[in-house]
Amino acid sequence: MFKLMKTFITFTFFVLLVGCKSTPPVNAYHVNESNLYWTTPKYINSYAHVNYAQINSVDLTTFKVITENTIYAKDQSYVYRKATALPFAEPDSFEVINDIYSKDKNYVFYESNIIENAQSDSFEIVKRKLAKDNNFVYFRHKRLIDAVPENIKILYLKEDSISGPIYSQSNSNVYYNDTKFIPCDIQTFKVIPKRNSWSFDNKCVYHKGKLYEDIDPATFTPINYSYGKDKNNIYHKGKVVKFADIDTFKSTFRGFITARDNKNCFIGEKIVDCKDPIPGKKSKDMLSNMLTLMLIDSDGDRVSHLASQQETISSVIEQVGNNYLTTDDIALINLNNIPSNFKWQTKTARTDYINSRYGYRKSIEKNFVFDEFSSLNNGVMQLIKNAKGQTLQEETSFHIMGEYGYSIYQNGKCELKVGSCTETVKLFEQSLIPTSKIPAKAIPIDITVDFELSYQNGVWIREMINKKGEKVKEMTIYDKSTFPVYYAMIKDEKLLMEYVSSSITLP
Repeated sequence: MFKLMKTFITFTFFVLLVGCKSTPPVNAYHVNESNLYWTTPKYINSYAHVNYAQINSVDLTTFKVITENTIYAKDQSYVYRKATALPFAEPDSFEVINDIYSKDKNYVFYESNIIENAQSDSFEIVKRKLAKDNNFVYFRHKRLIDAVPENIKILYLKEDSISGPIYSQSNSNVYYNDTKFIPCDIQTFKVIPKRNSWSFDNKCVYHKGKLYEDIDPATFTPINYSYGKDKNNIYHKGKVVKFADIDTFKSTFRGFITARDNKNCFIGEKIVDCKDPIPGKKSKDMLSNMLTLMLIDSDGDRVSHLASQQETISSVIEQVGNNYLTTDDIALINLNNIPSNFKWQTKTARTDYINSRYGYRKSIEKNFVFDEFSSLNNGVMQLIKNAKGQTLQEETSFHIMGEYGYSIYQNGKCELKVGSCTETVKLFEQSLIPTSKIPAKAIPIDITVDFELSYQNGVWIREMINKKGEKVKEMTIYDKSTFPVYYAMIKDEKLLMEYVSSSITLP
């Protein structure tokens, strides 16, 4: 459900870091007694460590690796790519196309994502991450809008780099990866090879497929992948860097600073204090700095999204109609007639990215078990409900900044109620254990959470103060069978996450 990733990320976890110079193989499956792990590398203070991510719901008696590079594996019920289970993949008909694409008789997959509406029988690779079937063209798991399979062609890719962008063309449309744009002059359109986020023609300049009409193509020169200049201005991702000196401006990455000229320092297009660019933040290393800059850039978006949240909620309520759950419906909930092929999925509200998919697995002692597939999960997580729709158990994996683990969220006591309530989370930490051997089974840590619960006009609200003293609010709209069609988490007046049912179309 939407509660994945939420309660536990409001806490700070501390793990003892133990160094070891010798390491076992990484990017591989390892079995220890009744547990299966996927290993990934991590370096701490120049010493190599290994993260062990336990893969849940695996049947070790039928488990086998099915590719030479050890990426793909399967058991009698599920298919795995690294630590992630492919949603609804059928093991018997599953086949690997390459390291990133695979398929079964029903679906085509990019890594661990279903490619929506892709035809399994006609699917083929065009080049690297560009693919097509009889109906559509795809970049990774996204469909290229208005692209025609019969005339798709590659305009540019860097042959010696598997991570660089792909420019492709279909009819008059050009695509930067999956971003469609129509060049001002297709006949003179070119990509700048050493700064391939930039492209131009005789009339216009583009950054990652976005047109910037004010840039002069005749005098434009890229500085790096983000900065460029013409005779009039300096630009950051196409936006004018005000007050920048064209003659002395240069890109850099010292601490948080991304550029400077003879007078000022800049982060993106913003002028900052050269000695203290981000008050209260200390420069550490390049990776930490980049993450800090990403979070700072996203803060404004989070505040603006919070301002439009009520509009989103109103749109969801309108589309659900009379099928949203109210306090009067609690006594009428009955899951006994749930169909055997029942599935539902959730997506991020702002990007339409499918973040979780659920499918009915089986019933046990009058309770109902659902599989949950997500790229954030290790293996298959399970959600268990009773016939009245109460969540008896919900498992979730987490991977936060290199830390792996999973938790069992027991929320039936406080779900769909009003008033004060306390819940318990069992947390299993699994990361940064000495790498000379596979870790033993993790010992759970019980965490209690005190909530204030309320209901307002179709929205079920849970509020708490976490151990950092931050105010956290969760807002959920359920259908009449208790499956969520909307979920949001707000922390200190910033919208951290917002998910909706994939059936919802937002304005």
